[in-house]
Amino acid sequence: MPNENKNIHEIHGAHEEDVRRILAKMKHESEEQQAAAIAAVLKLPYIDLNIFPVDPETLRTISKSDAEKYELVCIQRSGKNVALALADIANPDLAEYLKKLEKEEAWKQKALTEY
Repeated sequence: MPNENKNIHEIHGAHEEDVRRILAKMKHESEEQQAAAIAAVLKLPYIDLNIFPVDPETLRTISKSDAEKYELVCIQRSGKNVALALADIANPDLAEYLKKLEKEEAWKQKALTEY
């Protein structure tokens, strides 16, 4: 009998892990759908960074402190052309920061929403 209980608990534990994994996937898909809908309303391009490959060197285009402060990351760079993924387009300081980058770095920016 103790072996049967162990097997039931092992099966139950495995089932719980499957349920957690499925729920996490559903939550992620829901968040992505919401982000895409917000981008559409704002007439901004949307990108899912979970499936978009980004070169580590390109990530270094924006300093870590600025990336954290303004919730953005450079995902593509070709000369002075950059594509920036923005997590919080409502950040009140973001527009000024983007203008500063455009002026100081002479970047031609393309903004993409991530969230």
